[in-house]
Amino acid sequence: MYLSGNEAIGDSGAAAIAAALKTSPRISLSQPVIHTLDLSSCGIGDTGVEALATAIEANPGCVLVLDLSNNRITDEGAVMLARALQQSYEMIRSRTTGSESILLVRGIMEHLDLSNNKHIGSKGLSELSLSMECDALRRLSLRSCSVQADGVANVGKMFSSLASKKSSNLDSITSRSIPIQVDLSGNAFGSLQEKGESGIASYSASLLKSKASATTASYLNFIGKKIKSGLKDAGLDIEGLLPPQDQSDDEDGDGRLKKDDDTFDDSTESNEVDYEYDAIDIASKYSAPQCGARAFADAIFEDNNNWDESASITVHKSSAYCLQVGMRFCSLDSSSVDGLAAVKLLLRDRYHVDLRVDVSMNKNIESNLISALRSESPSFDESNLNEMSQRYTEARETIRKARERAKQATEAEAARLQAEDAISGIIGDEEDKEEDLYDDY
Repeated sequence: MYLSGNEAIGDSGAAAIAAALKTSPRISLSQPVIHTLDLSSCGIGDTGVEALATAIEANPGCVLVLDLSNNRITDEGAVMLARALQQSYEMIRSRTTGSESILLVRGIMEHLDLSNNKHIGSKGLSELSLSMECDALRRLSLRSCSVQADGVANVGKMFSSLASKKSSNLDSITSRSIPIQVDLSGNAFGSLQEKGESGIASYSASLLKSKASATTASYLNFIGKKIKSGLKDAGLDIEGLLPPQDQSDDEDGDGRLKKDDDTFDDSTESNEVDYEYDAIDIASKYSAPQCGARAFADAIFEDNNNWDESASITVHKSSAYCLQVGMRFCSLDSSSVDGLAAVKLLLRDRYHVDLRVDVSMNKNIESNLISALRSESPSFDESNLNEMSQRYTEARETIRKARERAKQATEAEAARLQAEDAISGIIGDEEDKEEDLYDDY
């Protein structure tokens, strides 16, 4: 039933169609009431979607392909559809017999298209990801919506969960024949800089690591000496409470740099702090947590931190299970695809799962990298994938260390402030005593 472009249908028309779907008799659950229902560009909002969700929950599998693109649906409507699919699946699973089991294999719905509903974002995608994780939905299209990095990260978690579950059932024909597809093209969740990649890619992982290490160490050294010096002046000895730091011949006891004329450079502290924050800023730009592609890759890697390498599955020529994600025209830069290459290899080697990512129509991404990520047989692009994966893992390690050093610097700064408060208290007590003696006199 193709009703696309009839704006007058609206919520009331959608509710009428939903009532028919809910009450229509069926020969078996393997046969839908309507295979494809196209209600795109029909002026439908969350009220109409709520009626359709009720029909889907009451009559599982009544529609296999539902197109609600180019309407006025928000996150609220997407969540209602997702939960209806989940409830339908749970109901069918609890009474699986004969034809009903087909719905568990095929999914309650084969394809849901919510593209170009501008008010559907990460909240709706996150709930729909749960529907796909429980096999209630096989294919989801959310092109040109308002999806951000946190929603894409939930897709990564869902893919990781599915890969783990399906890898334990490699002999199942259905697991090989029915791919899971999520199309997020046209959502600007990337971090492409208009000025080009010079602000990010020019920093190699090794350079970032070196700078973050040197500046943080210098900053911690300076803070430690300031604390020690201040407490020593106050008559307190705290040797051993702070980690020992090497003192340069070009520094005095207060940690300030000596100049040729034996004067002191009071800008040391501000310079070191600036350098430290510069290093962390570079790290944050390279990691770009706001980038959906990196959030997707990070979610899969973090979900596999406790992987037992001895349990790796032997790689065969053809993958047993296919996961597909579309990220066309998403403002991705070339460094974003490094993480995608890394998780493509990870899922292949650990779970025997074929991950295919379409990153075409993004600026500055070379055609060979696009082909490598989209390829069904990554062995042909092994060198490109390995190089990209190595850059990603090195960057992750660099950022982890930079964040640890930033945390150390923050703790040291807190210790310095606490020490200053202690010194101020001691000095204040001494001044009070002097005032009391003066008053007594």
